[in-house]
Amino acid sequence: MKTKYFSPFLLFVGLSYQHVVAQESTPDTIEIKLEKQQGVGPFNAGMTMAGSRSDESHPYFKAQPEPIELPEDMANYKQYYIIPNFIQFVYQSANEGLIEESYWKGLESRYDGEEIISQLSKNPIRTFIRLASASDADGNINIWVDMNANDQVDPGEIHHYSTSLKGSPSLYSGENSFEVTYEKFVNGKVVDAHIQLNLNPFGYQDNILYNFSEYKKGEIITDTGSFDIYLSNGGTSDYFVKEQINVFYHDDPRAFQDIPYEEKEYLQYQEVLFINGIKYKIGNTSIDGTTLTLIKYPEDQEWIGTQIGSKAVPISSVTLDSIPYNLYNGKITMLDFWGSWCGPCVAEIPFLKDAAGFFEGDQFELVGIIFDTRKTVEAFIEKNNVFWKQVMHQYDKSDSVDISKAYGISGYPTTYLIDQNNQVVIKNKGLRSYQLYKTLSKYLNRDERDFLKYITQGDFIISIDHSDKKISSPYATIGESSEKYYAYPVDGLYQRGFNFEDNQEEIDLVLNYSDENRQLIKKEVKIKKTDLVGGKFTVKL
Repeated sequence: MKTKYFSPFLLFVGLSYQHVVAQESTPDTIEIKLEKQQGVGPFNAGMTMAGSRSDESHPYFKAQPEPIELPEDMANYKQYYIIPNFIQFVYQSANEGLIEESYWKGLESRYDGEEIISQLSKNPIRTFIRLASASDADGNINIWVDMNANDQVDPGEIHHYSTSLKGSPSLYSGENSFEVTYEKFVNGKVVDAHIQLNLNPFGYQDNILYNFSEYKKGEIITDTGSFDIYLSNGGTSDYFVKEQINVFYHDDPRAFQDIPYEEKEYLQYQEVLFINGIKYKIGNTSIDGTTLTLIKYPEDQEWIGTQIGSKAVPISSVTLDSIPYNLYNGKITMLDFWGSWCGPCVAEIPFLKDAAGFFEGDQFELVGIIFDTRKTVEAFIEKNNVFWKQVMHQYDKSDSVDISKAYGISGYPTTYLIDQNNQVVIKNKGLRSYQLYKTLSKYLNRDERDFLKYITQGDFIISIDHSDKKISSPYATIGESSEKYYAYPVDGLYQRGFNFEDNQEEIDLVLNYSDENRQLIKKEVKIKKTDLVGGKFTVKL
C-alpha cells in the first residue's frame, strides 16, 4: 500500500484554495468542504449503457419509460433512456407494482441509514432522461436528447457525432458534455435537477454509453503545504452515498493528469489514508457530495478493512449448497462480488471458469459473493455451469452481516485477492480478463506456461491468425450453446483447445471478436477431423 505522510500539525480544512478551520493538532474528525467540478478529474472515465425498452423479459420492463411518438423525419431513430436517480426509480416502480418488491427491498437494505432513503418521493416523479439515435449511410450518428424534459424535439437537442470521433478521448473525458433536466425530491419537494451528461455512441455496438461528467474537489492545508482531495460517485448517478464513493488524495508534485493510472490509489468508504502518520478512515459524505468526513482510526484497533495492506473483513456464512464457509481458512482466496444482472460480471465468467479449473486446490479457491435474488442466481448458475463456491451477500434480513455492505461494495464486479494470512493483497487490478491467470500464477508460484498448456489441451487446437487485423477478446461458442470459450494469446496467435464428442467427426463453432472499432464480429467455422494439421485448425481473419 502506498503510505502518505504529512507534517506534524494539521492547520486547515476547507474549500479549494480557501482556509476555513484552524487546528492545532490532528483532530478526531475532519469535515472537508467540496466544490463541484466538470469533467472526470483524476478518476477513470467509466461509462455505462443507456437503457432501451426492448426486452419484455427484463424484470424492470413494465417500469421502463415507454417510447414516445417522434417527428416523421425521425421515424428511424431508436429510443433509449437514462436514469440519474436509480434508487427513486426502483422505489416508485415497486410502489406502483411495476417491479417485484424484492428489488426495492434489496436496495433498501443496502442503503439502510443513508440520507438518500429519506429523500424519496412516494408519488412518481420524472426520474429519466429520454434519448433517441440514428446513423447515416457514412456511420455518423445523430442523438436527440430531451434536455429540458418536455417530451418534445426542440432546437439544439440533436447532437451530431462524426465517425472521426471513434476512439477519441473526448468521448470519455466529458469535454463535450451538456446539461440535462429531470426531477428530484429534495427536502419534501419535487424540484428540477440538472446534471452534465456525456455520451459516447461508438463505445458499444447498437447502444449508447454515457456518464455524468462531474466530480468534487476540496483541499487540506498543513503547516508545510497542502494536498487536494477529490470525490467521485462513479459518474452514473446523481447522488453520493458511502457505498459508491471513490476518493483520490493528491500530494504528488506531478499534476494528476501526469500520474499513470496504475500509480493512483482510489479509496472507498472506511478505507484509510494517512495524515501526520496517523490513519484516518473515509467516512460519510453528504447526498450532494459537498462534504466528506474523515474519522481518526482507533490507535489500539487492528486494521481490518478492504484496503491493500489491511486484514480482510472476516466472512462466516454458508454456500448456496449449505456448506459452511469461513474466509480465514489458510488459503489464498479470490472474492468475486457479482450478480447475474451485471453485464460485466457475466462477461468475466468464462475467464473465472478457466482460472478455477486450473488453479483451485489446496492453496487457492475462488468464491463468488452474490448480490442478486437467490432464485434468479441459482437458475443462472445451473444454466451457465458455474462450479466454484457461491455465497449470498445476505440470505435474509435476519443475517447479522451483509457481506457486500461489510466490504463497502460500490460497483459490480469487484474482486479481491486475499493471501493465506488473511491480508488483502490486490483489489480489482489484475484480476480480470487475460490478466487474471498471470496474477494468480504469480501469487501461487505457478508457471504461466502451464496454464496456457491447460487452456490448449484437447483433441485439437483452434488457432486464430489475425496478423492483418487488430482484434481483441476472441471467443468461441459451440453449436446452439451460448457458453463462451476464450482464446488466449500463445506464440503470437490466439489459441484454444477443444474436444470432439464421441463419434463426432466435425464441430460447428462461432468465432466472436471485437475489431479495432470495438464492433462485435461473428464468423461461423466448421471444423472436420480431416481438416486438422498436426492437431491444429487455423482460422485466418
